[in-house]
Amino acid sequence: MKKLFVFFAMFLFGFGPWLQAQSLYVNSSTGSDNAAGTREHPLKSLDRAVMAAKDFSGTKPITIKIEPGLYVLTSLIKIESRPGQADTAMYSFEAAVMPDDTAWKPSETPVIQSVSADNIKTYFGHCAGFDVLRNSVTFKGLKFLGNANPGVWYYYPIERDSAKLKNVVVSQCYFIGE
Repeated sequence: MKKLFVFFAMFLFGFGPWLQAQSLYVNSSTGSDNAAGTREHPLKSLDRAVMAAKDFSGTKPITIKIEPGLYVLTSLIKIESRPGQADTAMYSFEAAVMPDDTAWKPSETPVIQSVSADNIKTYFGHCAGFDVLRNSVTFKGLKFLGNANPGVWYYYPIERDSAKLKNVVVSQCYFIGE
């Protein structure tokens, strides 16, 4: 029993710091883009959360927790690692309350809608909400609406241009609209 306790203590002290996530909280209703991004003082926009996440370092997972509300994307959000930094850490966008939680209600699913004009010219002119440019990115528990801009013919809520990228996962999300 004593050996088992020593093993768990060594595990927690040795690996515990690596298992902790670096988290940011976003709330479109009560947040401020000048806030710290904590649960008590959330950011307002997703693009500001992504910019703040670039300051994180190391291999700890990065999680952007999104509270219920409407998040309007006025430009492309690029998900990329800081120059010179490996992209091995998991990077996730997830609803604060997930669909498999008992407190979940469909009306409280965070809604993401783009109004941007065409913002990517690769292959052909089109619009994307998120451009994934790194490995290990997850989107969970979100509702994506189409693009409301009448000048956009092709819209991709999440785009991954390179087939070489690994571990790009979308789960428990809705995609509604054209």
